Amino acid sequence: MRCLLPVAIALLGVALISCEAAAIATNGQAIATNGQAIATNGQAIATNNQAIATNQANATNQAITTNQATATNQATATNQATATNQATATNQANATNQATVTCQGNILIIK
Repeated sequence: MRCLLPVAIALLGVALISCEAAAIATNGQAIATNGQAIATNGQAIATNNQAIATNQANATNQAITTNQATATNQATATNQATATNQATATNQANATNQATVTCQGNILIIK
């Protein structure tokens, strides 16, 4: 019994730590998904503009890639690795809404 108590406490501590880490992870994930929403909007705009780039030679639309050039924010690809959520690129396909990329230069604002 005495031997099992520290193990139980140790396991409880691990459970608490993992729960907190998970809570922080999901909050970071919530921020990441907001950033992700912007990032994937940026990425989705990037991929849509890339997709548009492959379909169209509208370099004016691809000139928005200067905003996507803030790849340092998208470089946190470890958070964006939850691409299953971002796989809803059909929502980001509304490139007209994401055309307000100028607002998303360095800001976490979703309009």
